[in-house]
Amino acid sequence: KQQSSWLGLQNFSSYETKSEMQRSIGRHLLSNFKACPSVREENKKATPTIRRLTLPSLSHRDWPLLELSWDLTRIILDELDNRDCTFNTLSTLPFGQFPCLPTLDVHYCSQLRRLSREAMITQLLKSAKELEDYAKTAEYNCAVCITLLAPMLDLYGIPPMGLPQASKPLDQYPLEFTPPQVSCPPWGSLVMEALNKVAARTPTGEIAEEESVKMVYQALVKQDDEEQAARLGRKNAQIMDRLANLQSYQRLLVTKIRDSHVFSEKAKVEADNYLKRAQAASNEGTQAFPLQLESSVPLLNFRISLGASSSGYCYVTPRQILFATKSIPIVGGRTTTVFDLEKVDFQVIEGATSTLLNPFPYTMNVVSKRSGQVFYGFRPAVGPARLQKFLSVIQSFAGEETPNEFSPVVGNMQAVEEDGVVKLSKPQSDELSI
Repeated sequence: KQQSSWLGLQNFSSYETKSEMQRSIGRHLLSNFKACPSVREENKKATPTIRRLTLPSLSHRDWPLLELSWDLTRIILDELDNRDCTFNTLSTLPFGQFPCLPTLDVHYCSQLRRLSREAMITQLLKSAKELEDYAKTAEYNCAVCITLLAPMLDLYGIPPMGLPQASKPLDQYPLEFTPPQVSCPPWGSLVMEALNKVAARTPTGEIAEEESVKMVYQALVKQDDEEQAARLGRKNAQIMDRLANLQSYQRLLVTKIRDSHVFSEKAKVEADNYLKRAQAASNEGTQAFPLQLESSVPLLNFRISLGASSSGYCYVTPRQILFATKSIPIVGGRTTTVFDLEKVDFQVIEGATSTLLNPFPYTMNVVSKRSGQVFYGFRPAVGPARLQKFLSVIQSFAGEETPNEFSPVVGNMQAVEEDGVVKLSKPQSDELSI
């Protein structure tokens, strides 16, 4: 009745249904009221009754917002009406207190959960992208190895290899996680525990409204963190499998070239020539010189230049790198330098530009792992960035112990010894485990 008098309904009478009352008030507003100012531009000089009658539905600025939010507003109004609550009692029925806890707070908790879940998904995608970028970098390095080593496979007569084994899709990995909403509906055990604490402490004034909302939100965040950890664990398992497949493929590729001297005469000759060059190295006794020189099949060889007057070749083996150069004006002016791959690193010189006095500047340096001292500088015919990635892959295998003089399976053939003579025969099993 009081609200009817505020609206100017003179002949107030009870209505049989709620919809009948709404239609009557709607007709009265349309015929008797003019446009109201926005609730954000309240006339403070007006009387309290006039300020209270500033209706958003009659404001040119407020009604679009009211129309967009009407679905939620209608639900709230219906719940308030069913609970015999009015607008002025919202301040006396804060979050987490009956009779609003089972109804109005359900919608509010849904919004809190959506907010928490959006933050979790954003962080999950960011972490998953970092893992994916790491795997893509490893795949690119593997592609560089395949490209650079393909000519060496042809040179030594090694059968071509297929591509690395593809990893399983993410959905084929188990997700060890049970949603808390399933085990303890509708919000999960942590949220229900927080709501129970809020409901018990709110009537006594022991907890403020802000703190009660924060408590529920933190419980939602903790549950989402558990899901995030489980999903990241599944993604990490997939990434680890991808990396393991790449490493196995690269290791097999290096092993095939390393052991090709068993059946390839060309590889045997190259291995012997490499040992002769290494034994003539001029840096013997220096910090990065190998402890042991051995006959080894070069994995890769390419041209290099050391300024305008010196050029030659670089040879990369599974454990060492050798530079054999010759000064152009001097006949017989040959220099050989060899380094242990476990003792050196390779740096790309950025922004190297040609000058009149130095038309072929160095683009790579060989530096000490221990002190960073520059041992050698050169300009490779291969792209420096690609070469650095290739050498980093070979260095990752350089410290591994060689199990045998040569691997038991080379290409599609198996090395066996009969009457003291090493022969090649097809293995009994056609499947080669990578």
